[in-house]
Amino acid sequence: MPLPKRIKKDHYYNYKEYYSWGEGYFCELIDGKVIERIPEWMQHQKAVNTLMVALPRGFYYRIDVRLYPKDDESDGTVVNPDFTWVTDKKYFGDGRAFLGVPEVLIEILSPFTQELDRYTKLNLYLEAGVREYWLVDPESQAIQVFERTEKGYTPQAYEISDTLRSPTFPGLEITLSDIFPNE
Repeated sequence: MPLPKRIKKDHYYNYKEYYSWGEGYFCELIDGKVIERIPEWMQHQKAVNTLMVALPRGFYYRIDVRLYPKDDESDGTVVNPDFTWVTDKKYFGDGRAFLGVPEVLIEILSPFTQELDRYTKLNLYLEAGVREYWLVDPESQAIQVFERTEKGYTPQAYEISDTLRSPTFPGLEITLSDIFPNE
C-alpha cells in the first residue's frame, strides 16, 4: 500500500513514528529517511520461494530489524531484509522487531532495489557488524556472499553452476541451479 501523504520523504523519522503508521506499508528507514519499497516482481518472488525451501530452519522472512535500537525508540534505522538469521532470540524485545545486529541478512535484488541493496545497505550492514550478507540476483542467476573480516567485507561470487557454501553455517550448501531453475 502506498504511504499516506502525511509521511514526507524529506523528513527525519524514528522507529516510534515508523511503528505508529501501522502495518501494510512497504518501507524502511535508513538514517531517519523513509525508503519506500516497490512491490516485488515475479523473479524476486520465485527466488524467495525457492530460498525458503533451501535455507535451514531459523531464517526469518521479512522481519523489521532495528540495527541501532534505543530504549525510547528514537533510532532512525529500520530495515526489512528478505531473510534474516539470528541466533539470540532474546533480542526480539516486544515482538515487533529484532533489536540489534543479525548474523546473516539476505536481500533479493530487483530492478527497483538494486542500488539500495548493493551500496547503501552493504555499507550499512558492514558498519553495523553483520557477519554475512547475501545479494541474490535472479536476473543474472548469481549470488554474492559478503563475509565480514577485519578489513571489511570479503565477497565471494557464485554462478548458476556453483554450489554456495556459507562461511557462517558449516555444512550449508545451496546449489544455485536449484534456486534458479530453467523454465
